[in-house]
Amino acid sequence: MTLVPPPFMWGCTSCLLLYAGVLREARVGDGAVRAQLALAAHLVEDHPDDVPPPHAEGCRICPGYASNPDPARVARLWAEHRVREYFLPERAARRW
Repeated sequence: MTLVPPPFMWGCTSCLLLYAGVLREARVGDGAVRAQLALAAHLVEDHPDDVPPPHAEGCRICPGYASNPDPARVARLWAEHRVREYFLPERAARRW
């Protein structure tokens, strides 16, 4: 199943190119994780206002980030985790 990215991503050339890389790597390459990390990093860096809030339920990852004694240290990683829901199925996006 391919997710349709949110509207803000369609207006950004970098988002589209990085998303195309995610799709390509998922089909033919072994760089799928690397492509996903690149897109997540771009989303957090260039679209910070579009980062979703922490997952309230059904996420094994968010509670660990929330309980970290130094939230600033994990803020970017936590944000990159949350933006994965824009381009991965929920069960995959919440895996890491």
